[in-house]
Amino acid sequence: MNTIRRILHTASAAFFLAGILLSFSCSVSYLEDRLVEMSVPEAPQERYTIEIDTSPGGRVRIEPEGKDYEKGALIKIVATADEGFRFEGFSGTVDNASNRLVLTVEKDEWLIPEFVPLEAPKGIETFRIRVDTAAGGGVKTEPEPFAVEKGTLVSITAIPAVGFVFTGWKGTKESKDNPFIFEADKNEWIHPVFAAVEPIPEPELFTINLSRMTGGDCAIAPASAAGYRAKTLVSLHGISRSGYRFEKWTGTIESSANPLVFAVDGDEWVIPVFVKEDAERTYTVRIDDSSGGSISLEGQKEAYISGDSLKLTAQPASGWRFISWGGTIAETEALARS
Repeated sequence: MNTIRRILHTASAAFFLAGILLSFSCSVSYLEDRLVEMSVPEAPQERYTIEIDTSPGGRVRIEPEGKDYEKGALIKIVATADEGFRFEGFSGTVDNASNRLVLTVEKDEWLIPEFVPLEAPKGIETFRIRVDTAAGGGVKTEPEPFAVEKGTLVSITAIPAVGFVFTGWKGTKESKDNPFIFEADKNEWIHPVFAAVEPIPEPELFTINLSRMTGGDCAIAPASAAGYRAKTLVSLHGISRSGYRFEKWTGTIESSANPLVFAVDGDEWVIPVFVKEDAERTYTVRIDDSSGGSISLEGQKEAYISGDSLKLTAQPASGWRFISWGGTIAETEALARS
């Protein structure tokens, strides 16, 4: 019986240990899966173009074969001369006399293999001038590129397209001149660089809305249906009709000035206010009798308007003398003022 218990205990411990190992294995597997899921894709490698021109008198082999290569790639370029020729060297963006060239790719390259006859007659030396175009414009060359004699003056002009500006020349020669004039003294590979021009934003325009009101009109100067730029000086003039008078401006601008001049700094809604003129006001003159004399009047009538004249004369009775006027008019002279 004790032997059976020991066997059962041993089996239980083994199963427990196996469960731990299985759980640990599953956890590791799960973590591996999560790490795979969370891996970040590598950024694309920079690639460059290696161009090799053909030349009479030989051939060139590139290993590995291709045209576009990742940055940092090692390539081998082998030049082999035909019978009756010898390899002189590479020119272009790489000057090297070796016919077995190992190159680390760091930028675009243009190589020209030079092969010369073994018994070449001496003549005029010529060079290749290669001028490429680029996105954003074109190029005009004088004379046309390819082969030119040594000492020839070459003129190249960059012509930017609409929305682009010329920023310079790159390649075997660099310059910001346009046109760029140089003397041919070796093989050259040149291309222009253009940059896009940021569009100039259209200026913001504001509107001046004028409401018409009974009793008058308004004029605006300068008049513009398209709108007004900020800081433009605008003049508003309220013109009243017969029987009305201009009182003020209201709306987004409050003012009694007429004309009103202001600098535009936003949309405006302006209303001229006109009011009816009052009926012409009339006045009355009341003269009370007074003992001791009499009063004579010139221009007397029932009602008077502003500007009318009335002449009052005090005439003292015998034994009396005039002292002054009383009431709303105070004059000490016997003849009242008009």
